[in-house]
Amino acid sequence: MFHRVRKPLVYLMSAVLASSLWFGTGAPEASAEEAKIPFTDVVENHWAKIPILKLYSAGVIGGYSDGTFRPNNMVSQQEAIVMVLRRMGHYDNTIPEKDNAVIQLEVDSFFKKFVIKAIEEEVINLGEEIEAAATGETPWGKRPATREWIAKLIVRSIGASEAAGTLPFTDAADISLSARGYVLQASQLGLVRGYTDNTFQPSRSVSRAELVTMLSRADDFYTENVERFAAGYITSKTASSIALQTDQGSQLSLALTGSTYIYDTNNDPVSLDELTVGMRARVVFNGGTAYFIETLGESAGYETFEGELKAVDVGL
Repeated sequence: MFHRVRKPLVYLMSAVLASSLWFGTGAPEASAEEAKIPFTDVVENHWAKIPILKLYSAGVIGGYSDGTFRPNNMVSQQEAIVMVLRRMGHYDNTIPEKDNAVIQLEVDSFFKKFVIKAIEEEVINLGEEIEAAATGETPWGKRPATREWIAKLIVRSIGASEAAGTLPFTDAADISLSARGYVLQASQLGLVRGYTDNTFQPSRSVSRAELVTMLSRADDFYTENVERFAAGYITSKTASSIALQTDQGSQLSLALTGSTYIYDTNNDPVSLDELTVGMRARVVFNGGTAYFIETLGESAGYETFEGELKAVDVGL
């Protein structure tokens, strides 16, 4: 398992993005009803609906001012960095402004501190990116994020490194030498997949829907972002709340509302009645409210007993 130090998620918004991509938090403090607002262009059977809902609930991604998500829009490199950093737990209020810093990469002012943070976290390598920026006319930050570049970004963000071995894709020779080990690692971890013709298409641009799907697949590796994400076993449940014994050993009590999304790993909806004590689940939460619950198909085998506690022997 790979571990990195994470920081809390907080609200992020900027007037710079008001007419462009809105990265705003999907789940405001203590307002599950707002977190439930659907995107008008994400239909019920959209293939990326669940990752979109999950990361929207966590504030990793947002929508546009017209209520759309635009899942097929291509992601730029500077936008991808913001999304990845958010999934790591680095948000606006945790990242200091760097107005006077010089990074030798052309990015829009809003994204500057995020790119610097990505360099500090070793999510991107400044030398590599400066070399890449020297080719082509499109500013570095506005360049489309390619599949091989995203694979490298996500692998580094979970604290992993390059893998050694043979790539399973028929177009492996088209993958940049500097990205091959990362693509292999991402493939072995199940973060990226090939196409039906067994190609990887490394230079293909990544869409918003594709990026949130890749980030969602990395859930098990972002283990230290405990401010919005938790995994563990349900220890109690009522019609309006659940308690979770987290993998970090803490007890988490969360409110449930009619706006809480509940799905299984097959992306099928799960009713509240189907949540049972002992069931393993992953929860996205904020302000004491669960916004998204994913059941993980495992059970701790808990038994529930009722009665009066007479004494406790602490063994001291």
